[in-house]
Amino acid sequence: MIFPGQFGPWGTIVVSIFFFLSGYGLIKSRINNGDDYINHFISKRFTKLLPPFLLATTIFVTIELLGDKSMQWFAHRFADGFPPLPTSWFIFAIIFLYLSFYVSCKSTKSLRAMNITMLIFTAVYCILVLKIFHWGGWWVNAVPAFNLGVFIASYERQILNMLQKKRGRLTLFMLSVTLVSLGAMFVRLTPIYNLTICILLWFILATMPGFNSKTLSFLGKYSYEIYLVQGAVIALCARGNIIENTGAYLSTVIVCAISILTAIILKYFAYRLTPFIK
Repeated sequence: MIFPGQFGPWGTIVVSIFFFLSGYGLIKSRINNGDDYINHFISKRFTKLLPPFLLATTIFVTIELLGDKSMQWFAHRFADGFPPLPTSWFIFAIIFLYLSFYVSCKSTKSLRAMNITMLIFTAVYCILVLKIFHWGGWWVNAVPAFNLGVFIASYERQILNMLQKKRGRLTLFMLSVTLVSLGAMFVRLTPIYNLTICILLWFILATMPGFNSKTLSFLGKYSYEIYLVQGAVIALCARGNIIENTGAYLSTVIVCAISILTAIILKYFAYRLTPFIK
């Protein structure tokens, strides 16, 4: 990997939260807007998804080609599970999940059936990635968070009613402590650790005074662009020895600041390409 190890543990958590927010937001939009949302789902989602991805990939690949990389190098890396834009594997994953969501909504008539269908699609995705393509575990570690977001949004009211009772909160607390401990001790249980973080994030925001489901949607406004560019920012900062020379704390601040600024700029220019994608 070309990324400093200090950023590795955070990557899977960040993308898990992104997947969780994506699944949560899709169901909320589906419930609020009905069939009309699904009928225009593909065009609306992909015109938002593709422009930032294509623009960021083009810029990063161009920078690398001007250096010491070649198209053959990118092709070989992609065959091993490393897309041209660092950490952009999640774009391919979210495209699969979006298409699965669309097919599930079109082919089922209830939230329960849709959740089950989505789980089946996710299992197929994991088999393809791990058993057919033999790509790394990072392609699947965060993906179940999408299904978790779909499930919680589908039954949010019932879950919150259950957790209003002291016994429900105690159960959630004990379960969270157990899952976090297991995830920390066993690397293979990373997906469980990620799901626990997402559950706790949702519960805190959903139960805090003044917060509601719209808060989760707001938090996701720039999450896509930030995660899209942060891998490239880390790679370029590492190449320029910025990370090595500034230390863990300061380099983290620098990477976060550059990533957020780049994400805002990318979002501004990328959506100017939207008419050409439609």
